[in-house]
Amino acid sequence: MAELRIATTLADGLRPLGTAGQRSHQLVAETLREALGDKHASLFAEPVVSPRGDQVDWYSSASGQIQKLSAMTGPDAEQAQAELSRLVSDIKKHAEKLAQSRDENTRRQAETLTNALEIPDESHVYMVGGQPVLTCWSHELDVRAAPTGVLYGLIPGAAAASHAAAGGGSNGNIEQTSRAASGFPWLRIVAWLLLAGLILCLFYALLAPCGLWGPQWLKLNRCEAPKVAVHNPQEERIAVLRRDIEGLKDGLADFERSCLVREIDRLNTPPEPKPEPEPEPKPKPEPKKTPPKPKSDLEQGFEKKDVSKLEGCWNLQADVQVRDDTTGALSRLTGWRACFDGNGNGNQTLNFSDGATCTGTPISASFNGRGQLVLKDQKDNMCGKNGSKSMTYYQRELTCDMSKDGTFANCSTKQKIRGRWEQKAKGTKLRR
Repeated sequence: MAELRIATTLADGLRPLGTAGQRSHQLVAETLREALGDKHASLFAEPVVSPRGDQVDWYSSASGQIQKLSAMTGPDAEQAQAELSRLVSDIKKHAEKLAQSRDENTRRQAETLTNALEIPDESHVYMVGGQPVLTCWSHELDVRAAPTGVLYGLIPGAAAASHAAAGGGSNGNIEQTSRAASGFPWLRIVAWLLLAGLILCLFYALLAPCGLWGPQWLKLNRCEAPKVAVHNPQEERIAVLRRDIEGLKDGLADFERSCLVREIDRLNTPPEPKPEPEPEPKPKPEPKKTPPKPKSDLEQGFEKKDVSKLEGCWNLQADVQVRDDTTGALSRLTGWRACFDGNGNGNQTLNFSDGATCTGTPISASFNGRGQLVLKDQKDNMCGKNGSKSMTYYQRELTCDMSKDGTFANCSTKQKIRGRWEQKAKGTKLRR
């Protein structure tokens, strides 16, 4: 980016030319730098718009004293105008060359350069050192008939030089024609008379209907001046309001008519018959209350921790195998029954698959602090076949919890073997 700020302008009062892309400083500068050189590219200052968008700072890559061209005088002004004329003339010719291309993008570049040579007025032409610089390029004054070609008005010598260059090759012919004409002065007189008559005819054709006075036979009657309508914003506003009022009146009338039609239709429509009342629903019979199932003795005993509810005989079911320590033979428990009195004291009978029986072994029932039923052998069970007492079934202790459905107690077993208690099988069930 250029570093030298040469001017700050306001955005108000100016009208941009072309599209935003065509006003890109990078596009204009690179196009000219590639085609004509740095001097031509530096003619256009780089715009930097303020954050609010209300003003523009213009920066130039040139260095030196900043002066407005309109404030310069003498040889410096002539030299500056000559340099400006050269740069503008080169850019204009290059734009005209691009405009003749068949390629649409190339023609658009020509339009970009042509717009870039337009400035609002001469106050936007600066000299930075020896470099002409333009601000507010590609802009014109935001008025109805904005002036154009401001740059060409500042450098008349460029147009004259261009015209002279175009006709320089025919100087000899002009000199010969002048010498030829000087030999026949009457030809000049005839030519001037023809030119004057042509001018009069054109003047008459343009102004005769209305602009000249003269004899009746020339029909030069003055026309009446056309009536010019006087623009009165207040009257126009009143006319608009009147049209709006008439429109509201028409809309209100249409609304009243539609309301009247709906009211007539409502009056002519017979009323709908009232629906018959629905019969009251019959009261639903109250469901029969099922009396609560009485609690079993076992449930009552657990609930109250009362061993008297265990009075009577109970069956214990357990999947237990017994090994004979002497022979190693196995036998299965096939029956187990315990009977208690009101104080939780009782006797038990055990039957095994090999025919052995344990009878009369004392057992006690009690509840511990956690509400569990504890069944405990008072000593080892003496068992045997055919009424003998040849085998010993070691002392046991069962700890029981009430099942969820209240039909049995689920017990875990531990057994005292040779003076030491060992945890044994779980899953023993106590029920009537």
